[in-house]
Amino acid sequence: MRATETIAASEDAAKTSAEREQWHEAAKHLLRAAKAEPGNTARWLQIAQWQRQSGDARSAAQTLQTAIRLTSKKRPTEVDDLALRQALVEAHLEAQNWDEAVNACLALLVVSPGHHFAQEMLATSYLQSGQLGKAEEVMRHLLMQSPRDPLHRLRLATLLQLQGKLGEATREFEGVINQHPDFVLTGEARDAIETLDRMQTQQVLIMASEQLSFRRHLETDIEDALQTLGFHLSESGYDSLKHMIWDGAFPTEQTFRLH
Repeated sequence: MRATETIAASEDAAKTSAEREQWHEAAKHLLRAAKAEPGNTARWLQIAQWQRQSGDARSAAQTLQTAIRLTSKKRPTEVDDLALRQALVEAHLEAQNWDEAVNACLALLVVSPGHHFAQEMLATSYLQSGQLGKAEEVMRHLLMQSPRDPLHRLRLATLLQLQGKLGEATREFEGVINQHPDFVLTGEARDAIETLDRMQTQQVLIMASEQLSFRRHLETDIEDALQTLGFHLSESGYDSLKHMIWDGAFPTEQTFRLH
């Protein structure tokens, strides 16, 4: 059987299996055609999609890695190359293979440095792998590119909170509310600020009970005392703390414990 006939037969068998929702079999049939004609990007993408539909994202990632290696010898168009590389990122994310997802994102960014999807998924992969500092760095870069994107700012604020950078997180959550009062997740930003106000207030009061110099600094210049140590409360949180200080609400170390 000639190569063209083999390819056609494999495609027909793949189509029949796909119509029956036999995704694994469909992928296996189409793989024969892809190997016979490796420069066809659409086939590789379809195979990977069927593998993912069968619940085998790891095999999909392996297929796409093979596709990138084989098609590179055929000098694919930029569109085709980017499509394969983006699909590889998606497969690694679906498989929750975070280290490989990071590598795939970085490789995609080498080919296309401004690729928005790659940067977003790189931040996600860093977050899931526990590399919060690197995730923060990526989100800051995304915000520089799209400074009015509320979701990017919300994600940055969350990353800062996870790292214990409470004052910085509060500022970013406030930025979401001030710039996008009608954003669907603005309510979550408000809730986060309330939580951050409570956490910072507890920290301030504990420090004031333990450190006489900080306590005196608060009583003489509360704003400078807070800024010096990186605290930033919302307006209502700041007012509440001022009243506590005026009322002499400095607990002993045993009274407050952060959770």
